[in-house]
Amino acid sequence: MIMKVRLTIEYNQKVVQILARKKRSTFQKITLVFVWIMIIATVGSLLASAVITIMEQQ
Repeated sequence: MIMKVRLTIEYNQKVVQILARKKRSTFQKITLVFVWIMIIATVGSLLASAVITIMEQQ
């Protein structure tokens, strides 16, 4: 019983921490968008080069 109460309290504290996250600054938002664009571009170019390589072999 005590363990259940402790686990419930810990869970509630974590939920509160997640909900009380600080807002990101404008610089952080722009940087995050830039990073995601770079990741998508990298994966896209990798897939494109793989497709081109497969097409050339046929």
